[in-house]
Amino acid sequence: MRILALSGWFPTPPDNGARIRTYALLRALAEAGHEVELIAFHRRPLPDATTLDLPCRLRAAIPYPGEAGAAWWHWLSPRPRSLRAGYSPAMARAVAQALAEVDYDRIVSFEIGPGTLTSHYVPRRYAARQVVEDLELWMLWGQVLNASSAGVRLRRRLMWAKAANYTRALVGRVRGCTVASEQEAALVRRLVPKARLAVVPNGVDAEACTPAPPEAVERSTLIFPGALTYAANFRAMRFFLAEVWPRVRALHPEARLRITGSTRGVDLAALPLDEGVELTGYVAQIHPLIARSTLCVVPILDGGGTRLKVLEAMACGTPVVATPKGAEGLAVRDGEHLLLAEGAEPFAAAVIRLLEDEALRRRLGEAGRALVVRRYDWRTIGATFEAFVRG
Repeated sequence: MRILALSGWFPTPPDNGARIRTYALLRALAEAGHEVELIAFHRRPLPDATTLDLPCRLRAAIPYPGEAGAAWWHWLSPRPRSLRAGYSPAMARAVAQALAEVDYDRIVSFEIGPGTLTSHYVPRRYAARQVVEDLELWMLWGQVLNASSAGVRLRRRLMWAKAANYTRALVGRVRGCTVASEQEAALVRRLVPKARLAVVPNGVDAEACTPAPPEAVERSTLIFPGALTYAANFRAMRFFLAEVWPRVRALHPEARLRITGSTRGVDLAALPLDEGVELTGYVAQIHPLIARSTLCVVPILDGGGTRLKVLEAMACGTPVVATPKGAEGLAVRDGEHLLLAEGAEPFAAAVIRLLEDEALRRRLGEAGRALVVRRYDWRTIGATFEAFVRG
């Protein structure tokens, strides 16, 4: 088949969750023999075309327009704000030109993340060929449920109503949609009971995540593999450093914590850092660093999607301590694949337990990797996605 892919994230380098997912699913389509052409937003200067390392043909790269500041007329519109504030005439022209020149069999719209929606650039007359990839509603619904005041609840209810109405119309007309978790699927089916859906979870390249030999693991070293530029990661580390880390260090003063990823523009003064914390900055090859760590902490408190950082750690054979939110959407069991803990004291107790119990670390590491290889390897997930797009 000839496939046009539209993405709000340029898929290379695959160094964050959105890029990794987009790259892996594009590769799955290409490896199945389909001719895939890509139109994508980009946020960084693009390298020479010969070094892009894309799994498909790049038709157009459009500068990401960003989102316009809040304006009163956004509230008057019946459509979600992200469709208007981040609209790109250049993307619309590129899509229109591609559809005028080529008779595509499928159009795949990657919807990963707010402000990067691409489904609305596809004219309705192509709906029977359109597959919408990774609808995300669970995080917005959670914000409604957890509103801190009546005013915030009203504002979020309005946002939810717009998103729900748009989703009903979109899902009702397109060929099919994918979601990243069973929770997302249940929420979409509440809105559109007869929706044609496929659950396509996030995954990892299990072959690329090689567990380290026991002698290479750095004693009492914790890792959080997430850029602090993402607000949910920042809030997770602010909670961990303020409320969990002191409890851990009181019993294990030799413990060290590595936080990976960019800190550009981050207010580091708002984090209670001490001499036991290392900020590595951007790391091109994160898997070896995860594999050498004693354990991985994922104290996520909010946000959406399924957690690549949990899957990557388990694939590397590194035991994980996560909040229930941090492991949300994953088919994991507490005490079998990882340790789940909510609240500062239980989370610290779980970390300390793993630091002191080598047999438990080994058992969780082995079970976690086995689960990833069986269920969350991109090759398995990609085959499911390709079959859904083709069907």
